[in-house]
Amino acid sequence: TVLISKDRREFDIEDSAAPIVTSDGERIGVVLVFRDVTQRRKVEEERDRFFNLSRDMIGIAGFDGYFKSLNPAWQKTLGYELNELLAKPYLEFVHAEDRAATVGEAQKLTTGAETISFENRYLAKDGTYHWLLWSSTPLPARQLIYATARDITDRKRAEEALRQANARQQAIL
Repeated sequence: TVLISKDRREFDIEDSAAPIVTSDGERIGVVLVFRDVTQRRKVEEERDRFFNLSRDMIGIAGFDGYFKSLNPAWQKTLGYELNELLAKPYLEFVHAEDRAATVGEAQKLTTGAETISFENRYLAKDGTYHWLLWSSTPLPARQLIYATARDITDRKRAEEALRQANARQQAIL
């Protein structure tokens, strides 16, 4: 709700109302309580803007193996609608060769340990795999994991090309 003051300033407010009732049950009035939440709403808007505009993939996952919230970068990177990613356990998107390591990393997170740098491959909607570099912080009391992931597929391809070029050079020498 927006409250407009006498000098025409607008305030975002939360309001609540409670009836004033006589001992006979007759309603004779109401108590209104307003709380100014303008600053909180500004902070929330900035947080949401950061979440939605980040080029990095930001998400919240549960200890149950499902994503709870994902920013739009997931859709841009992997091609899935966000609801498609939220509907399945995240392990279903992980490359078969990376699943055991991913399960191990997830188990470490449930103990409260943070992930500073973890790499695995995620299936994109077009059937290709993207290498992701993860950083994650768990909140065991809420059984949630807060994570960011960056697509490092191009870097991995460049590293492999360099490795192959070095191998060819060594073979020639």
